Amino acid sequence: MRTPQELREIILGLLDEQGANTHQMLIKCGYNTSLVNDLKKGQMPSADKIASIAKFLGVATDFLLGTEPGGNAEKDADSDFDLLENLRHELYGNPAVKITPEDKRRILDIVKLMR
Repeated sequence: MRTPQELREIILGLLDEQGANTHQMLIKCGYNTSLVNDLKKGQMPSADKIASIAKFLGVATDFLLGTEPGGNAEKDADSDFDLLENLRHELYGNPAVKITPEDKRRILDIVKLMR
């Protein structure tokens, strides 16, 4: 699991790759600058804040936190979003690369056929 400082660096790196900044992220997620300051001080944000940031950045919360998804295949496959995020990481290797809505639809159709 990442430290708050490592989490901050990952977030800043992803923002930079996407041409966004912390101000845009904080506004979109509905948070104020104290979130960034807390990370600097070594305080980990709450789970809902990490989830919002992950959604804004288009990455899985597991990636932000530096954890691996659990080994329960049934649980991992429950969420189409998580499945797509894991697939995107495998295909592109870069968490900043986003799958288009059309790609998502096609992938989900293929996965549903395989179940």
